[in-house]
Amino acid sequence: MLPALVPFAFITLLFANEGGERGFQITVTIKGLKDGCSVSLIQARTRDTLASGIIRQAVVVLRGAMPKGTEYCFLVLDSSLKLKPSQTFLPVNAKQKLNADLAEWPKIELVGSSAHRDYLDLVALWDTWKARMDNDTTVGNLRRSAFKDFVLQRSGSLYIADFVARADDVFSFKDRQEIFQSLSPVAKYSYFGGKLTLALQTEQRRLQVTKESKLQDFSYVDKSGTSHSIYHVISKNKLTLIDFWASWCKPCREQFPKLKQLYALYHNRGLEIIGVALNDEEGDWKAAVQKDELPWLNGRDKDDTAYHLFDLQQIPAYVLVDQEGRLLAFNCKGSSIPSFGPASEMGLEEAIKEILLTKMNTYN
Repeated sequence: MLPALVPFAFITLLFANEGGERGFQITVTIKGLKDGCSVSLIQARTRDTLASGIIRQAVVVLRGAMPKGTEYCFLVLDSSLKLKPSQTFLPVNAKQKLNADLAEWPKIELVGSSAHRDYLDLVALWDTWKARMDNDTTVGNLRRSAFKDFVLQRSGSLYIADFVARADDVFSFKDRQEIFQSLSPVAKYSYFGGKLTLALQTEQRRLQVTKESKLQDFSYVDKSGTSHSIYHVISKNKLTLIDFWASWCKPCREQFPKLKQLYALYHNRGLEIIGVALNDEEGDWKAAVQKDELPWLNGRDKDDTAYHLFDLQQIPAYVLVDQEGRLLAFNCKGSSIPSFGPASEMGLEEAIKEILLTKMNTYN
């Protein structure tokens, strides 16, 4: 896996192209675009403007730098034209040519970017196998082998890690680990290499979410902005119910009366509840806690650690753990991790009652 910190100077040198250039030069030719129109290169992820210029005789040269090799970008033309952005593409730190025709906008053609070429080759391979899979669903293993060979032959690609990070329906976790290890340093330290690293780390954590396995530690931030380990709560209570919710989630807040009943019945017997808000603005979260008069502990998953750990695609979601951090129940309908333990709030109450009143000794 990647080290946490890498010297900036090393990163800068790493993403210089083979000729030693540390930036890009894209000669943009747009047939039919009149002189004086602006052309801007926009990074899709951040919407930052990486370069811009004015068309002269249908040509403009854009110069700038891609700090981590490549990312998806698009062109935006003069606002007076009221045209949508171009197709996305993958520029690199090299001299490139981008050709377009206003009559066929937003279609573009980029020449000179190895990352974009790899992307186009991959799209063509994907389309080929999609057609085969539509006609014969038994060729799944052949498809996996074809894509794996394709990827392994491009270990230095600045793009290929993005596909591997997304293709969990093509590659197994073991495949993706193997592919990552085969990548060149340039590919590993690229933006997409970082995405693949995060995907693998997240999947590794998910594989550890099973009944009676130990909960992986994560932090939450309280109302004062102080960060705490979730074990700060777990270690002090016989049972801890972690309620993942958000101020904007109506179904989450509709469950609070039931949770308040559980809290009133079992808090003095060893149950603690902690609400962990996901993807929530601080002000909205604090206002909701106050308005709903929540008597238990509350925090925010500020860095999305818990979100990734449990693949929390849908809320409310619940995790029940004992004092040692052993997972007794997990319930999240939208997660890729199979739920286990009680599947409803009523079942959850019965499980809490049974554990606290009759079976707690089996977890000590």
